[in-house]
Amino acid sequence: MDAKLPIWGTMRAVYRLIGRRYRDFLVMSWPVLLAVTVAAVASIAVFGPGWGAFLAGLCVLLGHAVFNATWHRVVLLNEAPGRRLDKRSLRYLNATLLLLAIATILAMTIGMGGITLFTLLGGDAVGGGVLSGVVTGLLLIIILSLLARFSFILPEVAIDRGAQIFRAWEISRGNGFRLLVIGVLLNLPLAVLSLLLAEAARGLQGRPALLALAAIDVALQFLMLALSATLLSLAYMRLIQARRPEAAGSAEPEVSATR
Repeated sequence: MDAKLPIWGTMRAVYRLIGRRYRDFLVMSWPVLLAVTVAAVASIAVFGPGWGAFLAGLCVLLGHAVFNATWHRVVLLNEAPGRRLDKRSLRYLNATLLLLAIATILAMTIGMGGITLFTLLGGDAVGGGVLSGVVTGLLLIIILSLLARFSFILPEVAIDRGAQIFRAWEISRGNGFRLLVIGVLLNLPLAVLSLLLAEAARGLQGRPALLALAAIDVALQFLMLALSATLLSLAYMRLIQARRPEAAGSAEPEVSATR
């Protein structure tokens, strides 16, 4: 029988862990966050909101790799905190780009395929815009739930197990939708704040104000990725431990985080 992650219990565990290890979290995150924010804002200031925003996104992904590759190890292996751009960080960045590629493939196959089939069957004519919106929402939930399962390659890469997609799929069996729900609820306050900032930016005039909002938004994106990494670490650890009795003799990684 598949182990099931408790939604509220996992959320509490994420907040408790960050609360207990907030010094490690702050020591590791603030230099990376500062560097990412400065680089992202500089990109937007120099190249404008188009290419600048694209380069800012790359800066966030790189900072996410530097911080999260080590943070996973702090949570899973109880290692001492650190922060540096090394081969492990680059492998983590590659795994993140692989996830983005998987997300694109899922969107093009399940998403576009589902909407096309819905249209060919006359769904727009029968149900109108409301039914079309419901179908689109259901397809999005399916895609994100599948992507959540594949996301287990990130903690695996961080502990030097490699980006084994099918292994990540097996470990997360039965928990795709739960991972999605927990991730959304964890990041909801920061996501709402980010949307409010984006709305406020539309009414602002002047480059300094826009750049200041961009800096805050980059910081929020970084924090959301850090929260998601903590969730992945704890979920991975719990599901690996739940699998141990049925996987006796297999090479499961040892995890020893303070819980």
